[in-house]
Amino acid sequence: NLDDLPFMARDVLEQLLVKYPGVVSARIISSRGCYMFCEYCSIQTFAKLQDGMAYRERSVENLLQEMDYLHKKYGITRFLFEDDNFLPKVKERALKKVEAFCEGVKKLHIPDIRLHMQCRPDSVSEEVISKLKDVGLCDLFIGIENINAEDMSFFGRKSDVNQHLEAMEILTRLGFSCDINEERRLRIGYIIFNPESTVESIRKSVDFLKKYHVTPKKLINELRPYDHTKIRERFIERGYLDEQGNISYKDSLIQKKVSAICDTVRFILKFRNKVRLPMKLNLEMELNLNGQDVMKQLDRLREDCDQNCYKAAYEILDAKEDEIEPICRTYRDMIEVMSANIDEKDMLGSLKKMMDVGGLEAGIYR
Repeated sequence: NLDDLPFMARDVLEQLLVKYPGVVSARIISSRGCYMFCEYCSIQTFAKLQDGMAYRERSVENLLQEMDYLHKKYGITRFLFEDDNFLPKVKERALKKVEAFCEGVKKLHIPDIRLHMQCRPDSVSEEVISKLKDVGLCDLFIGIENINAEDMSFFGRKSDVNQHLEAMEILTRLGFSCDINEERRLRIGYIIFNPESTVESIRKSVDFLKKYHVTPKKLINELRPYDHTKIRERFIERGYLDEQGNISYKDSLIQKKVSAICDTVRFILKFRNKVRLPMKLNLEMELNLNGQDVMKQLDRLREDCDQNCYKAAYEILDAKEDEIEPICRTYRDMIEVMSANIDEKDMLGSLKKMMDVGGLEAGIYR
C-alpha cells in the first residue's frame, strides 16, 4: 500500500508509475519456506528455524485477488512470483494448479500482462508451460544447478540430470531462450564448480551453458557450504574446509584453473556490465532506442564479451600450469583496450543524454 511507504519512497514510486506505467512490477510472495531437500540449500535450513510447517503455500484464489487489487489500484501489469516452487513437483498437481491459475488470470482482463516465475526442472511439462505462456509468462527461472550426475551427487541434489536436459529442450521448443535480448527469457541457476570438479565435468558444463546462450555470469559460480547445511558437513569430513572457512579442492591444479577462470571472467564481466546497462535500461524502461547505432555497437561489444568469457574458460581448462597466467593476462589486456576505446568515443555519455539518465551506474539502476 503506497500510503504505508515513507514520503520519499512514495513520491519516487508515484513518479515511476506515471512516467513508466509498464515498467513497475509487483513482487508477489506466493509461498514461504522450501519443500525441497537439496543439501546445499540455506533456504530450507532457515525455514526450519520457525515453528510449524517448513513450506506454506498461498491459494490460487488469494494470489488472483492480490493481482486484481494491484492492477486496479496502481495499474500494475507485471507480476514477479517469489516462489522457488510455484509449480508443484508432482506434474498432475502442477497441471491442476496452473489450470485454475490461468483461468483466473483470463478473468482479470489485465492488458499486456507479463508474468515472471520460478520452478524446478522436474516440474516442467509442455502442457503446463504452454498454458502459462498463453496468459503472459515471459520470464522463467529454473534451477538446473548442474548437468553432471557426479556433481549432483556431491551436491546432495536428488534429481535426474536427464530431466534437466529434457526441461531445457521443452522450454526451447516453446520459444524461451537464455539469450538476453529474447522476448521470452529463460534464466537458470547453475553451480559449475565444486571441490571434486574435474576438467571433464567443467568442460561438459561450459559446453551446456554455451549451447543455450546462458549468461557467462554462471561461469563464476562455486558451491558454497553455508552454515548449518548438510553440504558443509561433507566439506569438513572430506577436508575441503578449514577452520578459517577457506575452501580447498581435491586436485590443486583444478583449483588453480577454477580460480583463473573466475578471475578472468569477472574482469570481462565488469566491462560487460558497463556496456550492457544502457541496453537493460532501454529494454526495462521501454525507451525504444534499439535502432541507434551506438546501441548496436554496444550490443556487439556485449556479444564479444560473452564469447571471450567462454573462450577464456576453454583455454584455461586446456592449459598447462605455466600457461594459465599468460592466458589471463591476454584477456585482461584485450578488455582494457576495448574499455579505453568506448571511453574515447564517449559512447556511454551520448546514451545518457538520449535516455535522460544522469547516473548510469549499476547500483543506481538497481
